[in-house]
Amino acid sequence: MLTWIATVPSVSAEDEKLSLQALREIEQRIQAVVEKVAPATVAIQIGDGTGSGVIVSADGLVLSVAHVTGAPGQRAAVHFADGSVAAAETLGLEGKTDCGMLQMVGPGPWPHAPVASHQNHSEAENEPRGPQPGDFVVALGHPGGYDADRPVVVRVGRVTGVDIGGVEGQDGFGGDLRTDAALIAGDSGGPLLDLDGRVIGIHTRIGSSPSVNFHVPVARYAAQWSALARGGRAAARLGAVGRDTLTGFRVGAVEPDSPAAAAGLTRGDIIVAFNGETLGPGRPLDSFLAPRRDGDAVSLRVRRRGQDMDLTVTLDARPIRWTAPDENQDDS
Repeated sequence: MLTWIATVPSVSAEDEKLSLQALREIEQRIQAVVEKVAPATVAIQIGDGTGSGVIVSADGLVLSVAHVTGAPGQRAAVHFADGSVAAAETLGLEGKTDCGMLQMVGPGPWPHAPVASHQNHSEAENEPRGPQPGDFVVALGHPGGYDADRPVVVRVGRVTGVDIGGVEGQDGFGGDLRTDAALIAGDSGGPLLDLDGRVIGIHTRIGSSPSVNFHVPVARYAAQWSALARGGRAAARLGAVGRDTLTGFRVGAVEPDSPAAAAGLTRGDIIVAFNGETLGPGRPLDSFLAPRRDGDAVSLRVRRRGQDMDLTVTLDARPIRWTAPDENQDDS
């Protein structure tokens, strides 16, 4: 049994042009999405805490949010829509972006949902289109924890903003998605889906009302997938945050006492090459850092105010740590 909570998106002049047939086609797509993904949408219980999650691989990798999963290595009870219960273990998490992962215990195969391959902030022409304002979306979750009389709650809404809170150069993963699909406490960690049934985001918090909601884009998980899946220890740290662009990695901030700070990187620098290899579309900085380890010395070519210079950086490593969500924001 599925529960639907009606959410009426705002109607625009363009909406009024939609034919009845077009609306029926949208309804059919939404129903197909729910049937496809509801079995993979789970309620997560860790101690007295509850939240939601979505399984995204046949071997049982689960996406949720850091303020639901908590520290790595914890045992979790995972409740499925059909009433069955299985065990999982929390993996890595990153508090700044609120990303969290778990691993189901057991070989599977587990029901799972596909993850969208697009990067929301891609500048490459050949990249798939990311979510845009006005797109219809489907939100699933287990608000208040698992309820045998109400297995999965379904909300329908629209994207109302992308890159919310993301300022170029200050956040290496961009901002959140914002939608008007109503969420409440306990939905955190559940999936936000496009009309093809792909996970495009994970619920992270509500805003000023239940119809103002924020979701972690899947691009954030993709950017740190390996570290999260390893249980929360990053392979190597540079200590510069920013974003990948067509010409390289633009530095927006440098962490104090980091390798980047020691090497002299500053806000506004553009890293154009890593050990002699050019950065750019399809060649993000993270892909060069991933195989590196604590203590590795690497060379960076940096463009500063139009002039190129070479810097040598000795990388370090640190665990991905959980940090408390902003107390002024409501969790979803």
